[in-house]
Amino acid sequence: EDATNLALGYLGTPALRSTAMEILEQSTQAGLDEKMVALLKHDNPVQDASLLKILQARQYGDMSTLIENAASSESPILRFRAARLQDTLPTMEDMASVVRVNTPWLRLEALSLLQADHEDVAGLRRTMLKEALPQAVKTALLTALAEHGTPEDLLVIDQLLTDPALVKEAYEAAGAIMKRYPDAHETHLLRNEMSMVLQRPDTARLHIQPEALSPADQKALLAEYGYIQQWEILGALVTGQLDGNLSGAQALALSEKNSIPVDEVPYPWKTSETAGVPALLDFTAAYGPFEEAHAFARTTVSVPDWTAVVLVVDHDDKVELWLNGKALDPAPVQGSFTEAAHRVRCSLQPGINRILLRSSQTKDDWRVGLQIQQRDGDPLNLLEQSMPDLGTKKVGLGKEKINLLLESDIP
Repeated sequence: EDATNLALGYLGTPALRSTAMEILEQSTQAGLDEKMVALLKHDNPVQDASLLKILQARQYGDMSTLIENAASSESPILRFRAARLQDTLPTMEDMASVVRVNTPWLRLEALSLLQADHEDVAGLRRTMLKEALPQAVKTALLTALAEHGTPEDLLVIDQLLTDPALVKEAYEAAGAIMKRYPDAHETHLLRNEMSMVLQRPDTARLHIQPEALSPADQKALLAEYGYIQQWEILGALVTGQLDGNLSGAQALALSEKNSIPVDEVPYPWKTSETAGVPALLDFTAAYGPFEEAHAFARTTVSVPDWTAVVLVVDHDDKVELWLNGKALDPAPVQGSFTEAAHRVRCSLQPGINRILLRSSQTKDDWRVGLQIQQRDGDPLNLLEQSMPDLGTKKVGLGKEKINLLLESDIP
């Protein structure tokens, strides 16, 4: 009896509330139900919600009246509790209020509803992820998105990628969504290193609303922001077919010749164009699914002067790179596209630059994307990269600026 009375007194103490509730639910003290009903004054919503939960567990006889009173309360916490006691879905506003309350059992109950596969709560999840809520709450919401999220949720997840405390859960949620919806890659850019270009207002429509652009505008905007869209591909090749280390001469031959002999059979290069946003080259679409294979892709970029750049490679499998026959740092195997992009610092020479890559497929996705950035993080505008004799504007970091920034990079 003493323990029961102490529990009643400590019911309003957050640190002891859970223990007090457990004691009261199991107590056999005579007249305890009536004591708790008398305490329901609707002036302390969290305590009243706790009392309602206890009385429900004790199977109090007149719960219907208590639930009716709570349902008409001005407190969203009590209205939420009444809805749950009636086994109905609370309003979105009431659920949002309860999640913000620092009361573990109430918050967990609300989060369990927000984690359900229910269309009514999908919008609320997105709204709440934008708010200043505790990390534990956002982690639970991201866990729900990993299980039930749709491509529409990627817009919110993108905004969490710069939060070190949530980046792991955000990428797991994004990866799960894109696995369920393969076309999500066509409409959203996701990358661990959120570069300056993706945070600028003038690129937001590329990053967030590509569906609002016509196909021609998408292509122009992607080119403006340095994404390679025009490729030639050669494959698919298996073990023993051009899979060893390549000399500079071999890499140049692959970069320049119209066809390459493989096992004494000429393999021609075929034109391939990326589709959608971001600009990903899809080897599976070209060659079908493979468990163990590799293929080459090549493209050219022309610049009017020496230009210090960063090649940003989106990939999941191993990707090897050559620039004008010179091997660059390869991109290692990754678990998914949601991991960090591979970045390679190099310099483009005046005139035509030949970029060659070899992508080795193991399983699942077989795609690769390439963006060219300048060293300051801005994209290399491919719409303006032409030779001076064509009379177009000269764009890029000039030779003098390269000498100042990274003299050792220039061959």
